[in-house]
Amino acid sequence: MTTELYPYDQFGEETAFNTQEDKQHETTWLIKDIIKPELPALIDKVEECLSILDNNQISRMPITSGATTDATNTTQIQGIITRQGLYILDIQFTLRFAQYRKGKLMQFTIGESTTSQTHRTERFAIPQLHAAHEKLLEILQLLENLELVDDDTLFVEMFGKALVATSQMNNMLHSPPNELNFPLDNNCLLKHFFGDKYDYLCESIHHIVSLEAVICGDEIILDFRNLDKVIKRPWCNVDKQSGKSVVDTIRELQKKERNMSLQDILHENNIEVEEQNLLNSFMQNTFNKESTTLQQAQFFISRCVTFDGIVVTEQEKVSTRCSDGLLVSLARKLDEVEKSIGNHFANLSV
Repeated sequence: MTTELYPYDQFGEETAFNTQEDKQHETTWLIKDIIKPELPALIDKVEECLSILDNNQISRMPITSGATTDATNTTQIQGIITRQGLYILDIQFTLRFAQYRKGKLMQFTIGESTTSQTHRTERFAIPQLHAAHEKLLEILQLLENLELVDDDTLFVEMFGKALVATSQMNNMLHSPPNELNFPLDNNCLLKHFFGDKYDYLCESIHHIVSLEAVICGDEIILDFRNLDKVIKRPWCNVDKQSGKSVVDTIRELQKKERNMSLQDILHENNIEVEEQNLLNSFMQNTFNKESTTLQQAQFFISRCVTFDGIVVTEQEKVSTRCSDGLLVSLARKLDEVEKSIGNHFANLSV
């Protein structure tokens, strides 16, 4: 009895098959019989993700720190954030930091003035969701075009672009870009909704309240901070052109010149270093001299950040998470899309 091996198998003699040709036949088969029949289902999933982002349903989510005591030395945050589609419609809350305005309970609510009414109607665009919306449109266009592509090489190239776009979008939704995080966000959310009362609500002589709001997976993460304004020279100095503080410059030098001592770096930046003693401490605290001790320098370099054009240190921080049902659904569907595209592309790359 004789048996003829199936074409394109690799169990015969080496002369009976061509590796390159067999690889091409396998790729053609994967595209024609496996991937292309599933493209409509993939397109449907992407369209479902877009419909979630375009959904006009209003989501109201509670904000809470968990503390309900009236004690002035206890941090307390209670409120509501409202999202619709790609926007935050409103955010209102009460806040108490032990070291902010002597523990006074502050009401971050939009009043009834004309200016406030204007702010009430202005939506705050959520950068991550807008970017995700643009990426989904790009992915949708790629998948729809792939249905018409007959060239295998072009198909693999375009399918790879769809995978890259999907991965970038998911990474951006799970790990917010640096410019959306403290200290680069510059308090844009509070300025947007409380612009007319920002100075009163968010600043005191020595402190600033900041709020950072980002999407992280299927949740909205809110970080409230009480920041202490640095007034000690030269650490409070900020270059108007570059926007960098003395601390920023020193940190960059420390990364670049790892063999230089801190004292040499301070000297290079015209910062006078004095010995730590009672007389020098009295003179520095009384006259705010632009000299420093090594201990002071180490403290400021480790604690200071440049925020919204001034130098601050973080005194208190509270993080809260707001669960959003539509974001939960979106995150699940996006994971499905990335997994499906990733599996198909892995098979094409074997």
